[in-house]
Amino acid sequence: MTDTGWNSGTVRRVSPLVNVDGGWDTDAVQRRLAELARRRDDLTPRFARLAERLSNARERLAIGLPPEQQLDAELIATREVFGRLYTEARALAEALAIACPQPSGAPALPDVTAALDAIEATLLAERERQAHAAAMRRDTALATLERIARITYRGPIDADGSGALRSSQRKAQALYHAIASDEPLPIHAEVAPLNEGPHRFSHLLSLIDGLSTLDEPDYRRLVNTVTADFDEVLARAAGRGLLMIDPT
Repeated sequence: MTDTGWNSGTVRRVSPLVNVDGGWDTDAVQRRLAELARRRDDLTPRFARLAERLSNARERLAIGLPPEQQLDAELIATREVFGRLYTEARALAEALAIACPQPSGAPALPDVTAALDAIEATLLAERERQAHAAAMRRDTALATLERIARITYRGPIDADGSGALRSSQRKAQALYHAIASDEPLPIHAEVAPLNEGPHRFSHLLSLIDGLSTLDEPDYRRLVNTVTADFDEVLARAAGRGLLMIDPT
């Protein structure tokens, strides 16, 4: 798919770079930014060479000689290359909802640089925002697993329910260390379900926490879910009120 640019040439549309939740695909933005910056850097010496050739053309014209035949073609090609670059840089900024001032005159290389600088600065801020949000989600997931570690069994230590609880707590501990040892980004695969609820440890906590308030259908649903997530022994212990969460 194409679009018409500033110089009436054709340019590629910017691929979607924003996720459904409004966050950027920062790696894709960085790649696109680097590509545009490289093309800008390639144009700088090309402009300088053209300026020198135009100066030579003026000298030729002053003594009655025509300019080089290739000069017109090179000017047109350079103008088209610049036009595509300028249009694509502005399109990238627009796709990312970054406001760039309109040039006061004809677009120039500094206008491309200004757009790329604005994108780079906003990219840095977006990466910091995503890292902060990921750290908060990770902390929430770890807090859920910490609550699992604080569950106690109200009964004989050698009872089946006690053993089932210890087994689940060992799994929670292993997951805790796996999540805690990771960098916030990329997010560990189990952080999202721990935050949003559809996770086996969240199901167990919901059954324990809601035991006194759940209606019969929700109670049965959670007991069956915990049975499927772990086993019947743990679900029965939780459903009978034998599991308690130490508030400290």
